[in-house]
Order: sequence, then C-alpha cells, then structure tokens
Amino acid sequence: METFSIKAYSSVIGWGNKEPCKGYFHAPIVSIFIGKVEELKNQVNNLTNQRNSLKHSVDTATRQGDEINDDVQNWLSSVDKAIEEAEVLVNGEEQVKERCFLGLIPNLKKRYQLSKKAEKKAQTVDTLRKEGRFDRISYRPLLQPIMAPSVYNNEVLHSRIFILEKVMDALMNPGVNTIGVYGMGGVGKTTLAKEVHRKAIEDKLFNVVVMVAVSDTPDVRKIQGRIADAVQLTLKEESEDGRADRLHQRLLRRGETILVILDDIWEPLELKKVGIPSGMITKDVKYF
Repeated sequence: METFSIKAYSSVIGWGNKEPCKGYFHAPIVSIFIGKVEELKNQVNNLTNQRNSLKHSVDTATRQGDEINDDVQNWLSSVDKAIEEAEVLVNGEEQVKERCFLGLIPNLKKRYQLSKKAEKKAQTVDTLRKEGRFDRISYRPLLQPIMAPSVYNNEVLHSRIFILEKVMDALMNPGVNTIGVYGMGGVGKTTLAKEVHRKAIEDKLFNVVVMVAVSDTPDVRKIQGRIADAVQLTLKEESEDGRADRLHQRLLRRGETILVILDDIWEPLELKKVGIPSGMITKDVKYF
C-alpha cells in the first residue's frame, strides 16, 4: 500500500495559542496508534482478571492462617504498579485527539509517541502475565504456642529459682539431651515446666518448643498428634507404630533444634513408642 507524507513547519500555520504540528509523519500512524492502544487495553484487562483471581486465592489462604509467599506478594505489587501506569497511558489517548492544521489532520507526532509507549508497556504486562503462574502461593507457618503468663516472681516459684536456672543451663549444654524433674504432686513441677516452656520460646533457644501433658493414662496417639502439629507434620499412618516411625523421621531432620516438654508423667513413658529420638541418636532434640 502506498503512503503519503506531510511536512509541517511552525512557520506555516498555527491555531490559536496551540503549537502547530511539527515533523515528518506517515498516515498509517493513525491506525498503528489505535492498534497499539487497543492491544494494551486487552493485555491490561487480562492481567487485571488474573490478579483478581489470585487475590481471591490469597484472601482464602490468609483466612486459613497461611503466610503468603514473598514472590506472590512481589508479583501483586508489580502488577498493581503496571496496571496503574498502563491506565495513565490509555487515558492519555484523549490528549492526543487534538488535531493540527485547523483540525484537518490528527496530531500524528503525539500519537506515534504514545503508540511506542503503549507497545512497550504491553510487553511489560504480557511478561507479568507469564510470571504470574505459581505452583504454591502460601505456606502454613509453625504453630505459635499459647504461653502461660510468667510467674517467675511468684512466691511459690521464687523459692525454686535455683532449680529453674539449673534446668535452663542444662538446656543450653550440648552434652545434655534429657532433663528430668520429679516429686510429689502439687510441689510445682507443672508450674516449673510452664516457665521453662515460656523462657525457651521467648529467648528463642530452639526452633520448635512443644509442651505435652501425658497424664496418668497416656494417650500415645494424642501425644504424637500434639508433637506432629508443632513440627507441621501430618500423620496419615493408621497404627501407633507407623505414626511413631513417621514422627521419628521428622524429628531427626537436620538443621532444626526441638525441645519436647513432657508434663504430668505418672508412669515410665517409652519414648520410642511415641517416636521421640533418644539422646544417643541426635543432639538436636531434647526432652524435659
């Protein structure tokens, strides 16, 4: 198809106080401009739908207590910014509708400039759409234990500060894996255990701290389940032995320190039956 050219100089003609069109232009710019802007509008519309769909999934995950992955949050921020910038360009379409030479022809120069910007922004939007495909958008954070309020200055516990300090020192000793406190009922063992639990969490001595009440009629499945919850492990095995094996494997994972506090023990508890590794196997798991 043949094209024709128009040369315009500011000395030729003006319109009111508006600056006349300048430069050397081609007529197909008009159709190119319309096409680029329409393409950008479509890309933005598709990206907006994709963003809104992901936001629904993010809201659902958040309500379920999940933490949103950093790459998802960064993508959403980038998309919001790109859409805002694209809308500025699309709205600029009205500004380039002003015409030159007494309204005889469109302002081709401004349309050409906007079409180039629209093309570049459409490429950015398309790239974001491709990057917005996530296998997982969230993760389940470690459970935050409900800690009992400190009774460190309580008169009952104050008389046992020495014992508390001994226990905390033992927890920090890499050569100690098992700590035991025994005595008659009502002497303050559970209170001491709760204080150890609180301090171990507040001082961030371990990656995971879990406290389980055993009672005089131990429920092995319940004990296993409580520990599994703390380490984000789902026990699907039917038998207690199978669950113990699975829990044992999880607790032996390297790079993580774990403190298991077993309270209210009336009879000897076989740790192997529960799935708690013995001190001879690992130094990363301690129980008190």
